[in-house]
Order: sequence, then structure tokens, then C-alpha cells
Amino acid sequence: MAGNQDQRVQIEVKGEVEVLLPAERAVLAVEVRYESEDKDKTSQAVISSAKEVETVLRSISTRTGDKAPTADYWSRTSLSESSYQNYDSEKRVHLAREYTAKIDYSVSIQNFSRLGPVIHDLTAIAHVSSQGVSWVLTTTTMEAQHSKLRTMAAKNAMVKANDYAEALGFKKVTAVEMREATHYVRSSNRKGGGGLIPADPMDTSARNMMELDWEDVGVEAFQYTPEEVKMSQSVNGKFAAE
Repeated sequence: MAGNQDQRVQIEVKGEVEVLLPAERAVLAVEVRYESEDKDKTSQAVISSAKEVETVLRSISTRTGDKAPTADYWSRTSLSESSYQNYDSEKRVHLAREYTAKIDYSVSIQNFSRLGPVIHDLTAIAHVSSQGVSWVLTTTTMEAQHSKLRTMAAKNAMVKANDYAEALGFKKVTAVEMREATHYVRSSNRKGGGGLIPADPMDTSARNMMELDWEDVGVEAFQYTPEEVKMSQSVNGKFAAE
């Protein structure tokens, strides 16, 4: 804050607001990956498993009567291929070249109670692993909330400016400038990620279900608890007090 000679003072504050909203979708990341010394075998193994994955995804994305589908959106990357040359440092010789192929999938789940079974079905396919779950909001909700948060952040800045003005003995406060500073969207219990998903339809540490003995424990034993999605907004405001 800085004063001047005509009994006016400029007040600069940051308006901040944060809300927690229930997640509307669970976005599951799935990887189909295989490595071998045979290039053609490697790519064909991934393509074969990918076909099985997409059979499952199409089935859970299909509406049955009045019942909404388990997944409302899914996407995939193109086939990615790479290779590297192994080296035996003790014998100082190059070993056979290893080839890697993979395809990544993103699946938007709207029926959270089916998330565990879906992961089980997908990771039961050869060369398929779960890469984690992100809890997100739909595009429509995001847009509506951003508008509300901007208003709330601006009002928060105004309240702060009035508090400072009152403490300094000024009665009138006028907004001079308001600039958007930052806004964030993330699951409340994790360090990053979050966001929106396409068409109104990622690092929670979801374990790889293939590591578990499903026959012993049963699919129902693993229920995912939706996380809240944290949205925050801040603005930088300048006010004149007199």
C-alpha cells in the first residue's frame, strides 16, 4: 500500500477463493505395452491386446435400454514403437536389440461403482496395465464454476481492500483495476492433475490391479472412493481509498 499528499491511498490486494466439488467422472488411464527381441511380434502383440481392450470399452460405452453406459467417453493414442540396444558391461558386448510397442487409453467412467470391475476386466487382458485414476468435473460444470469463482474472488479482494481502508481511517473505496491472476483445478487429495474431459463427458496412486489375486479377494473388495475436486481462483486488485 502507498499513500499520497491528497489524503488518498492506493491499496493492492489479492482476492482468493477455493471450493470443493464432488467428482463427476473418473478418468482411467490404461496402457497396452509389450517388449521383445522380435519387432513384428512386439507390435502384433500390442495390436491384438488393443483389440480386446476396445471390445470391452465398446461394451461399457453402449447404452442398454434406459440404463446409462458405464463409460461415456474413451480415446486412444496411435501405436508407439521404440527400440534400444542392450549392453553387457562386464563382457563389453552388445546384446540383442529390444523392441517396445504401446498404446495408451483414456476412459471416462460415470458409474463409479463399476470402476473396480472395469479395471479388473481390462487388466485381465495380456499386456494391459492400469496407470491410475483421475477424478474430474465435466466441461459444463467447470465453465459454470469458473464464472462463479471469478465473481467470488473479486468480492474477496473488495472485502480485503475495505478492511485495510477502515484500519487506515478511510471511508470510501473505489476499484481502480482488477486482473485475473491464477486458477487451478485438481483432485483434493493428490498433488497434481485434474481438469476437464471432452464433450461434457491425470496422479491418484491407483494400484495396478494385476498385482492382486482376484480369485482370492474378489472384485467387490476394491471399491474406489471418489475424491473431491478442488477449484481455486485468484485476482489482483487495485483500489483507491479516501
